Amino acid sequence: TTQIEDELHAALNAEQQAHAELNTRQATSIALAALGALFLGVLASLAFSRWTRHLFDHFHRTNLAQQEVLRQQTDELRASQRKLLESEHHFRTLANGGNALIWTSGLDKLCNYFNEPWLRYTGRTLAQELGNGWAEGVHPDDFQRCLDIYVSHFERREAFSMEYRLRKANGEYGWIVDQGSPRYDSKGDFLGFIGHCYDITERKRSEEQIHAQLSELQQWYEVMLGREERVLELKDEVDHLRQRLGEAPRYGEVLADAEADTVRSFPTLASASSTGSS
Repeated sequence: TTQIEDELHAALNAEQQAHAELNTRQATSIALAALGALFLGVLASLAFSRWTRHLFDHFHRTNLAQQEVLRQQTDELRASQRKLLESEHHFRTLANGGNALIWTSGLDKLCNYFNEPWLRYTGRTLAQELGNGWAEGVHPDDFQRCLDIYVSHFERREAFSMEYRLRKANGEYGWIVDQGSPRYDSKGDFLGFIGHCYDITERKRSEEQIHAQLSELQQWYEVMLGREERVLELKDEVDHLRQRLGEAPRYGEVLADAEADTVRSFPTLASASSTGSS
């Protein structure tokens, strides 16, 4: 019995020792697994931290680059706006500083700008002149002719020059010469037309006075020519009478020279009168 108990006790001790070793192994495996998991977690955390830092740096650099590009574009836009304002101010200074009446039109053929000399000349506001408002001041006898010239040359994009009467601020009509030409942008795209007008009223009055003087001179010349022809006829009759009396002619050579002078002088004056009328 004692021997059996000793064997059972030994077997129990061996089993307990085996269980203890097994528990120790399991605990060691669990500990190692935990350490491995912890190590992998640390590595994953470090990798994620590096990835997020790299991603942040990339986004930060991209954002800085985009901000720099945006800043450059903003500076270029501001510089372009300043140049545009300076150019517009320079154009308006030139346009308003002279005596020329200046207008511009867009692709729709409607006028979109008139300078200050034009507005002073017509006595109207810019709002009244824009679009087709300016046409209200054109003399009715000149309107259709001017419109036909403008539209036909606009469609062909060809320069033109025309004269017409435009109502002034005092209600009278003044003669102007309007010289229009197509305008383009820096890329060569058609923008519309620009016109420069000059008052030629005094020139027109001088031409009318010259025409009147030429007409008066022509009438006077015709009267004098009739008198000269009558004198020549009388001298010719005197020579015929002298021939019938057997005497030599007295005015033969004088008549021939006078007739030649008359033929030469009459076309010259008629031609001068015709040229002045045109």
